[in-house]
Amino acid sequence: MSSVFNVFYAIYLTICIYNSAFRIYNMYIGVDCVKPNKDSIDFGNKLRELRAKKDMSQANVAELLGIGQTTYAGYENGKRNATVSTINMFSKFYNVNPNYLLGMEKHVESVPVSPPHYTDLTTDNRKVVDSVSQTLYEQQGK
Repeated sequence: MSSVFNVFYAIYLTICIYNSAFRIYNMYIGVDCVKPNKDSIDFGNKLRELRAKKDMSQANVAELLGIGQTTYAGYENGKRNATVSTINMFSKFYNVNPNYLLGMEKHVESVPVSPPHYTDLTTDNRKVVDSVSQTLYEQQGK
């Protein structure tokens, strides 16, 4: 009787180890074997929105990030779960807080802040800087 128990116990342990290894591997490569959930779809929609703001294709973004286009599409479609390092990569690329990508905060467009060396100038000197800046801007043809 104990030998039958030992065989079943060995099979049970093998299955547990296999399942754990499979989950760890999928977590490592950022793949989830279940259907996309609301969070992964929201994450993908945010990526799509940010990519559209940059007026770039999935292939362009994927190339710049050094990943495959189908991999990037998987993130956008919610079929691929992102690892922490992938979320950080996207947040740096799109210049947003990782919490925004994860749906934990709203994205606020960055407001330009004048550097201290500008704000410390006198009003007359600011006018000179603004005038030179405007002239350079116009010379660029924009």
